[in-house]
Amino acid sequence: MREAAMISGTLFDDTIEGTAASEVIDGLEGDDELRGRGGADSIFGGLGADKLQGDGGDDLLFGGDGDDDLNGDDGDDSLLGALGADDLTGDIGNDVIDGGAGADKLEGELGDDVLTGGADGDEFEIDDLDFGADVIMDFSAGDWIDFEDSGLVLSNWSVAQNGADAVLSNNLNGSTVTLSGVSATDVVIGDHEIYLVTGGGQTGGAGDDALQGGPAADSLVGAGGDDFLKGRAGNDTLDGGDGHDTLKGDEDNDSLLGGAGDDSIEGDLGDDALDGGDGADKLEGSEGDDTMTGGTGPDKFDFDETADFGNDVITDFAVEDLIDFDVTITDLNLFSGMQVGADAVLTYTPTGASITLQNVNLADLFFDEDELRVFAAGGGSSSGTDFDDSIVGNMGDDSVGGGGGDDSLSGNDGADTVSGDDGRDYLEGDGGDDSILGGNSNDTLSGGDGNDLLVSGQGSDINDGGLGDDSIDGSAGDDTIHGGGDRDRLHGGTRNDDISGDNGNDTLTGGAGRDYEDGGKGYDFVLGGDDGDTLLGGELRDTLYGDSGNDALSGGVDDDRLVGGAGRDTMGGGGGHDIMDGSAGDDAIGGGSGFDNLFGGTGADTISGGDNNDTLYGGLDDDTFVFGLGDDQDRVRDFDVNSGDVVKLVGFGAAFDTFAEVLAAATDNGVDTTIDFGNGDVLILKGVLVGDLAANDVAFG
Repeated sequence: MREAAMISGTLFDDTIEGTAASEVIDGLEGDDELRGRGGADSIFGGLGADKLQGDGGDDLLFGGDGDDDLNGDDGDDSLLGALGADDLTGDIGNDVIDGGAGADKLEGELGDDVLTGGADGDEFEIDDLDFGADVIMDFSAGDWIDFEDSGLVLSNWSVAQNGADAVLSNNLNGSTVTLSGVSATDVVIGDHEIYLVTGGGQTGGAGDDALQGGPAADSLVGAGGDDFLKGRAGNDTLDGGDGHDTLKGDEDNDSLLGGAGDDSIEGDLGDDALDGGDGADKLEGSEGDDTMTGGTGPDKFDFDETADFGNDVITDFAVEDLIDFDVTITDLNLFSGMQVGADAVLTYTPTGASITLQNVNLADLFFDEDELRVFAAGGGSSSGTDFDDSIVGNMGDDSVGGGGGDDSLSGNDGADTVSGDDGRDYLEGDGGDDSILGGNSNDTLSGGDGNDLLVSGQGSDINDGGLGDDSIDGSAGDDTIHGGGDRDRLHGGTRNDDISGDNGNDTLTGGAGRDYEDGGKGYDFVLGGDDGDTLLGGELRDTLYGDSGNDALSGGVDDDRLVGGAGRDTMGGGGGHDIMDGSAGDDAIGGGSGFDNLFGGTGADTISGGDNNDTLYGGLDDDTFVFGLGDDQDRVRDFDVNSGDVVKLVGFGAAFDTFAEVLAAATDNGVDTTIDFGNGDVLILKGVLVGDLAANDVAFG
């Protein structure tokens, strides 16, 4: 069987088109456009919002992380959206389509297709021209089949029970859509879509329930668990109860109560009443004149000018709450504000829509990019003494300084600035997007929740970003830097630093000094900087760059890209299919257990593919290619005979310890030399004939 060619993208936005052969195409990072053309291709989008097209052949398309667009085209294709809100189309052939996590849009088109929406509410598209017998494996409350924009004629379709499944039949062309495990009595063929109704007056149990109303006025109660409730048409009453619930009113005038837990509540059409209850809730009135109450806890109110929100009222907007506008609303000048009695009224001038904040002083409101907040009462600054101070800020945006002494300082909630100054200080941002400055001694800096900035100062400091997308600078001193969860930017500074990314897609930079850098979980970029650094990729697909100095790079368990940079670097791929480039210097490169591509670059390099079938490039200067017992089939692409390049054989014992024994196992294969050591171990020297080999081209170890 011919091995499929590997085509890899970059960290940027790539456009890659395959050939008529079967290929593996990996876009890596960036918003990529990838097309397989002919052959049975495997196409991986990676990070970013990617567009994947299989073209001819039975293809595998994997979207990865981001909102991706997948089209199988001809052939029996397998499409997996993975993370994000994906758009997946099978096109011609019997396709298997899985949306994965996220609110996805799936369409099988021609052929007998199997569709799985995955988590979150998914949209399935069908029309009268989709011939075939399709199956939807997980059609549930919150999903719908859309035909408003597809040209489907409602009168052509009927629904009937077949065993445990509901079957939608097209009476015009005989095509069917089977809803696996669905009762036909729960299927509603509405004016614009097909969906499930779970009853007009239902109460869920202690688990995670999905309840959906019908065209009349419904009363749905989630009770315990993380529930999904959707009212549909009619003036509905929805009560999430305990748990982290999702409530959607849909049409008409609805009353929605989140209850205890962190809830997501959307009114949609009509004049709705939304109440978050206890917890950190997200409320969006959408169209109509809505009344919203966040309840206890920090709540978020979402407004989108494209949704044409009406004249809305927020009854309890407070310090911990925020209003999040659409990303195009970033300027206070788009609003005209006035004080009406005890209330602040904001009018969005392009549409005339308004937001009334009851019992809020207009002068206390401020914009933070596209978020509206209210100032905390008593927010300000506080400074310590030359003694050991303990200071905790209030709920506002504070400036807290310790002065001399070993201080314990906390900004509390708000976007705070915390500085230790002299002494061995403990500095904590707590909630909010904080700035924390270490000062002149050995300090401990903790960002807490929020997107924080931590700067170490002059001592050897311990830095922990905590939750949020943090930025940490080690500055002077031997610093310990830990990013925590989410997407962090970590920089070591001028000394020998210990840097770890933990969860999230992180960027690590060592700077000057001999640094230890561990990306941890996530798709990380790890840069060594000056001097000899140790770089570890950790889990998932990472990019490591040693830069200057004699560095040690280890990719970890997935498909990684390693670049040594200047210096005598040691590189190990670990698990996965890795790409490694020694760049400048005399490097030692080991591929590990995957199908690897190894490049020596300039310098006298030692390159070993390891397990599985690897491709080796020595580059400039005299290189040593190590091939051992159990290394499977490796290819050396640029071996120079009798000019300094050497093949070193390891572990074969007396069976291959002379040049004559190697020649006896070697044959010409076109313009290449194939050396068969038995038991599946084969070394191919590209562009070299057996007669060109000399004794000094082979060594034994």
